[in-house]
Amino acid sequence: MREQENNGGRSREPKAARYENGKKSRSIFLFGDFQIFNREGKDVVYQLPPKLRELFLMMITASFEPFTHISNKTITSHLWPGQDDYQTKNNRNVSVNRLRSVLEEVGGIKICCENSHWWVELESDVYCDYERLLTLLSARTLTTAAINELSAIVSRGDFMKEHEYHWFETGRMKLIDSALQKFKEQLQKYVDDPQRRGVVAECILRLDSLSESALRVKIQLLVHNGDHTTARLVFEHFRKEFQRIYGTEYKNSFSEMLSKS
Repeated sequence: MREQENNGGRSREPKAARYENGKKSRSIFLFGDFQIFNREGKDVVYQLPPKLRELFLMMITASFEPFTHISNKTITSHLWPGQDDYQTKNNRNVSVNRLRSVLEEVGGIKICCENSHWWVELESDVYCDYERLLTLLSARTLTTAAINELSAIVSRGDFMKEHEYHWFETGRMKLIDSALQKFKEQLQKYVDDPQRRGVVAECILRLDSLSESALRVKIQLLVHNGDHTTARLVFEHFRKEFQRIYGTEYKNSFSEMLSKS
């Protein structure tokens, strides 16, 4: 289980992803492929061995509301269990120094420590999709622009898809549940706006591939737009995925997906 502590301190308004000469720059992506782009738009993650990647991910996922720092104790228990205090301190210091060295190429990413607690601070022009998603989801209502931005974020792929860290599993599920709840609220809100509902349904299916309500909206929109072939392909994919995961046949038919419920 994830142990992260709330200090209620730092906050900033994250910006949209930056581009230089058509390339992403000074950006951190945790959805889909884990990537950190430097000033020139080059991904520097390859310079981080697995232990440093995990250390950075532990720190950055603990750096935004509602969790704004992570303790030495928590880091040690996951990365260097069973080591004495001297070994742990030495390994941590060496790792943090190496991490800071790589992040200097990006600029604007600061590894901070106070009273044995760690967090990551980002300058205002450094983009992080995870932070941006949390900010958008915290809004009372979602504008069309916000929904489109959220769609772009989740369309990159699963959150931390390459990293099955047990220390973040609870946090991952809470994040997904929070996003799904927000998206489902939008489905109910925009019952007379099929295009917007279609974008929201796609977001839901990115996070929960077996959401029947989102599937229904997507299929109905495709049929409404005259794309019957794609609608049936989407339904067949859903049916096969349902069978694979649950080991039982999906009972509803394609025609039932077209009913207004």
